[in-house]
Amino acid sequence: MGEIWFPHSWSLCFQGKWYVIGLAGRNINTESLRHYKMYATMYQLQADHSYRVISNLIKGESCDIGLRTFVPKGQPGQFALDNFKAYGVTKYVFRVVKTNYDEFAILFFLSVKKSKVNFMASLYGRTKELRSEPKEKFIEFAQALGLSDEFLLFLHKDDIPSSTVYSPPWLPLPSPSPSLSICC
Repeated sequence: MGEIWFPHSWSLCFQGKWYVIGLAGRNINTESLRHYKMYATMYQLQADHSYRVISNLIKGESCDIGLRTFVPKGQPGQFALDNFKAYGVTKYVFRVVKTNYDEFAILFFLSVKKSKVNFMASLYGRTKELRSEPKEKFIEFAQALGLSDEFLLFLHKDDIPSSTVYSPPWLPLPSPSPSLSICC
């Protein structure tokens, strides 16, 4: 499949497991977050064209499953967090900026909380290793957002089990129900 910008009929191809390889944003501080390890997240396409996004939140020795639902909103390839008001957020959307489905995706996240706008870009990979070209595209996208290298972070690989999925603390996660708690 060829690369596309702002895909239109992409939902089925986008679903599945993605490793989060890079992060960029004003809240990304490479010094304080350099200990962060690569993590994965699972996108499951639902019948209503929403995505169920599953992450395991690692807390010390335990793991809790976090579950978010993103519903189609606005342009094709753009989704909003369902029930985002539960987090005190007035807006939370993500948009797939560029993907070739098989190897990488660049996503843009925007949130508004108490009139404060925050944005972040993520580089996803289907595997823990990416060629240099997708990484360069991600850096170019971050620079186009006005971000310098100090706000750009490539996460270190870790020997995480393939079933382990992690979500960083700045992404809203509902409190998991006791029935969803698992031990990694």
